[in-house]
Amino acid sequence: MKKLTISILVISLFNYLACTTLNVATRESIEEDIKQGTLQSELYVITKNNNRYHFGKWGYQVVEDTLIARGLKINQNGEEPFEGKIAMDDISHFEVKETDAMATVGLVVGIAAAAVLVFGLVFLSAVEDIFDPES
Repeated sequence: MKKLTISILVISLFNYLACTTLNVATRESIEEDIKQGTLQSELYVITKNNNRYHFGKWGYQVVEDTLIARGLKINQNGEEPFEGKIAMDDISHFEVKETDAMATVGLVVGIAAAAVLVFGLVFLSAVEDIFDPES
């Protein structure tokens, strides 16, 4: 039973990861959302010289035409800490990490329902074999 529970949880974790997407956002929408405080997602910034940065939910703000942030700079060798400023004119585009909670719930419930169905059919098959061993 323990293995079954662990298996279902692992599959659910994979499905949760599949329900997370990166969506490209316009500079204007990001600036407006940050200024209003309505953007509460992880933010990826790609600059015009192809530098890539990752900032957590509360690790960035826009002051005038500058993004002030603390997070990670992602390069070919891995990640390194970053804390500084990026001019908005130097930014090529933004990506916002979003999670679809309903899709995640649907997938987890669907997997659980499928598991119950499979084990129910296995149980019924075993009961049938007990009462009709000749078939």
